[in-house]
Amino acid sequence: SYRVELAATNGTVSVPAAGGVTVTTGTGANDALLVIEGELAAVNAALAGLTFAPAAGFSGGASLAVTITDP
Repeated sequence: SYRVELAATNGTVSVPAAGGVTVTTGTGANDALLVIEGELAAVNAALAGLTFAPAAGFSGGASLAVTITDP
């Protein structure tokens, strides 16, 4: 299976619940660090609904680092 780490700076990320994807770090909603694992099609489906929300009242740069580990 694939492992995807999403690390947000000055905000949070969320992915929709998707069959075949396991959240191993975070909750899947409003996380600064979120790790999901699953087969390619399931991971792609989860990432298709990815959202980023900046921190409340924040003004400035924000980033999202994505690290993918394949089998």
